[in-house]
Amino acid sequence: MKNTPLFLLVAASLVAAAVFASVFVYYPVSVAATPTAPPVIFAEGSNAGGKDLYGTNTIGVTVSQANTSLSITVHPTYQTTYYKNITLIKNLDSNAYYIAFRVNTAATDTNLQSAQLIIKDSSDNIVTTINLMTTSTSSWIQIPANS
Repeated sequence: MKNTPLFLLVAASLVAAAVFASVFVYYPVSVAATPTAPPVIFAEGSNAGGKDLYGTNTIGVTVSQANTSLSITVHPTYQTTYYKNITLIKNLDSNAYYIAFRVNTAATDTNLQSAQLIIKDSSDNIVTTINLMTTSTSSWIQIPANS
């Protein structure tokens, strides 16, 4: 009889352990995540990599691996210089999207009177003009679906 309270305590502990153990039972779940390609991308234009104005310089266009950013290197003269179709913005989706351009580092050459990036649509209409002489963010530009 001396062991009865100890026996009851052990029995109660085993019952409680069985109850609490069943609370922590779980079923495994599998999750698979697949990234999707961005709907708006950059691509090289027909003049990317072409000859620049003088010497052996070329129009440099580097598009990131995901096609979501690019850098452009040109070698303009101090006269009016136009570069056409060096990069494209493509919308691969059936929805329209809005984008903006940001000038992080302004052109600072003292010989320049102005430097502009002119964005045109596929019909050669000017969509916006961005001043490259000041750091700023452009207004939002709509990229139509499937364009």
